Amino acid sequence: MLDAWGALKQNKAALFSFATMLTMIFLVIFGPMLSPFMVDQTDWYQLSARPSLASGHIFGTDDLGRDLFVRVMHGGRISLMVGLVATLVSVLIGVSYGAISGYVGGKVDAVMMRVVDVL
Repeated sequence: MLDAWGALKQNKAALFSFATMLTMIFLVIFGPMLSPFMVDQTDWYQLSARPSLASGHIFGTDDLGRDLFVRVMHGGRISLMVGLVATLVSVLIGVSYGAISGYVGGKVDAVMMRVVDVL
């Protein structure tokens, strides 16, 4: 683990990518809670507004006056959950399949390995 962290610190592009990914995950999880705008809140004075720091709408607003930055963060939260659930399901299936193959062994293991090879 220590060697992997040292190798990561040596690679500037990997370190920048790691920091960017952590920032995005932080914004996706905590951003909607920290934002002054709600996901479905309508700003009647800012319909289809351009991006502006003065108005607080960093990405602007849509046709209904909803803040696009908050909506992107909310959509990222959904995408993050889908990715985590898909990873969890694939790990559960893989561990179960491997445990059955290893426990039974023999011809069942050989057949199960050929099925995995085909996939």
